[in-house]
Amino acid sequence: MADSKAEVLTKVVALASQFSTCVEGFNLIFPSRESDHAQRVALARLGLQQGRLLIFGDAVGISSPPAHIATHMVPSHPGATNPDPHLPVNFGVRDARLDDPEINEKVRTALSEMAGRPSHLSRDDMMAKYGLKSPKRFSTIEHPALDTNRLEAFREKYGLLQDLLRQSGVRSGMITRRGLSMTMSHWTVREVSRFEAFVTTVREEVDGLISLLDVKDHVDRGMKTDIRSMGWHPDLSAPIVHQDWDKLKLIREACLRDYPEYVDVADTALKYINEELRGTHLAYLRAAYKPPAPSNEARPSFLSHFRLKSWSKSHKNQAERSKSLSGPTQDGLEPQRSLSESGPATSNGLEPVRSKSLSAIPDERAPLNLDSRLTEDVTHKTVPANDPFPHLPRLEASP
Repeated sequence: MADSKAEVLTKVVALASQFSTCVEGFNLIFPSRESDHAQRVALARLGLQQGRLLIFGDAVGISSPPAHIATHMVPSHPGATNPDPHLPVNFGVRDARLDDPEINEKVRTALSEMAGRPSHLSRDDMMAKYGLKSPKRFSTIEHPALDTNRLEAFREKYGLLQDLLRQSGVRSGMITRRGLSMTMSHWTVREVSRFEAFVTTVREEVDGLISLLDVKDHVDRGMKTDIRSMGWHPDLSAPIVHQDWDKLKLIREACLRDYPEYVDVADTALKYINEELRGTHLAYLRAAYKPPAPSNEARPSFLSHFRLKSWSKSHKNQAERSKSLSGPTQDGLEPQRSLSESGPATSNGLEPVRSKSLSAIPDERAPLNLDSRLTEDVTHKTVPANDPFPHLPRLEASP
């Protein structure tokens, strides 16, 4: 006999609730000391398993009802993926194998191994077995190891399923819950070696679920996408940039041990952040640079070059001011004459002004004397061939 719609929806919500408690509980474990690198790497390994489990749930539609129950639902409140609560939101495609009684029981058993506890152990004994302890101070802050986008998407789909449950009239009391070890409790890592055993248990159970429903390729693609997306940020001034930088370095170290195929993706994401921060630093320097303020001195216009000079009072004052700056002068003084110049100066005549580099103007030649000319010609001698100054006249002494 087939189950009724209410019974099918009850089983779907029960499995989704157990899955939600499991993935949410991983966010409640903190390092006892933020400076303890080994604890942070161990939590990064747990975060990898949380991400793989979330991708597994998305691949099989663990928070979606069968298609014959509902395919869409109007949300009761807006969310990141449904900002308009008046429009219907589609459910994911549910894997029909989840409704198989045998498969369903195996999935629930694996979730109990990760977040449940045996009946003969108390919660404190269970946590002591895995190297955990209660924090000294109660805190409502979560400590996600990976990007929260995948977890936020699951929360919205799970809330949509709860809206469908309330609309159908099914009482939530019909959904039975087992006592889970990490439900609404915060824990800190006390011993890394014991906590590593808990991480190993979680990894084995997640691997079993992925192998059970044969979604390994889907999970690997999703993990690479999630790690790569941690390197992209629309707002580089937000503190999430530095948080993701630290997480990516821890994830890379954790992948070296468990998933070497994710190391290259982590390196690419780190490179993205490095380039983003470098570009932001250059933009900050450009924004901080202030060019020198322009001077208030008015520049001459183009038409001022064609303006005629006027001998107005202002120009005369300007000329007098330039003379006073160049040095004192005496009006009425005659210009300096050449020192080689001879002859008396007349007050009315114009006197030639010679450069100092030239000699004085020679006097007029005396009138030609025939006797002196003949005497000069007689006294000249023939110039010897070895005379170094052939152009000079040679005089012979008189007897």
